[in-house]
Amino acid sequence: MKSNFKLFKRISFQGQMCPNEKSAQTETTSYNITKSMLYSLLVSLVLIYAGTWSDSHGKRRRPMIMIPIIGQLATDIGNVICSNIWSIPGHTVGILNGLLPGISGGRMLLFTGAVCYVTDTTGPQMRTFRIGLLAALYFIATPTGDSLSGVLAVRYGFIFVFSLCILLNSLALVNCFFFMRDTSEAYDVREVQSFRTQIVDNLRVVSKKRPNGSRMIVILALVASPLVRSPMVGK
Repeated sequence: MKSNFKLFKRISFQGQMCPNEKSAQTETTSYNITKSMLYSLLVSLVLIYAGTWSDSHGKRRRPMIMIPIIGQLATDIGNVICSNIWSIPGHTVGILNGLLPGISGGRMLLFTGAVCYVTDTTGPQMRTFRIGLLAALYFIATPTGDSLSGVLAVRYGFIFVFSLCILLNSLALVNCFFFMRDTSEAYDVREVQSFRTQIVDNLRVVSKKRPNGSRMIVILALVASPLVRSPMVGK
């Protein structure tokens, strides 16, 4: 749906079709690639530190769930503004949708925080089932949301869809703030490693020696992932 929004932005500032639609689609693809690269880079940097920060600061899981929701709220508010002010160019929308979710961790940080929270609050008997249920809901939500957003955008417009997202994310944030149990524990600040040490230790996980050529497998998987993803985004 956000790709359609950027395409409509590029086709005409007045919301009307133009004869140069093919060129607009080409530029929209370029915006999507830029957005994906920006988003992926920022999310990767956030995830490298977020898990270590959470574990070293008394297992604080709520920020890992609430910060991505706040970032998505800010993104949707920006999209509403861009929908009202049609003169804002499409590449601004692309940067907006890559920057704000990226620096707040995006869906990956939300999912990571949710898995950690379920692990901390669930006994061994039900833990695997609940994590599996959470993963299933995560993957079901993506195609369901894409389908519904397309139908709603055609029928009611972009402003309605983004406003609905703001409402739902606001309800989720209220639920986290008032009803989500705080599982954090007391910790000694003197035992917390410095930011630099934590980042370096996390990066060493990839390069450390492993048996049976496992290190090379990890490195090749990291290289192959963007190569597989890029054609799908470009198309």
